[in-house]
Amino acid sequence: MYDVSAMPDDDTSLRFQRKQFEIYRRLSPSQRLEIGFELSDNTRDISLHALRSANPRLSEKDLHSQFLKRVMGWRLPLRILV
Repeated sequence: MYDVSAMPDDDTSLRFQRKQFEIYRRLSPSQRLEIGFELSDNTRDISLHALRSANPRLSEKDLHSQFLKRVMGWRLPLRILV
């Protein structure tokens, strides 16, 4: 299990972190996986929105290439998109 006390307390109180983990522990594995997928989708959408805002003239292909560069390093998009 996670040691909640070792987690950074940037914007979430220790009390809330403990409560959150207590709730997560009660979820089934499939429910936790679904939450993970939703968090991943939300993170991707936020990142793509930020890239679009900073680079409004990029094509969708170039936008996704920039996203992959940020997430997985500069070599991966070259192999996928070329």
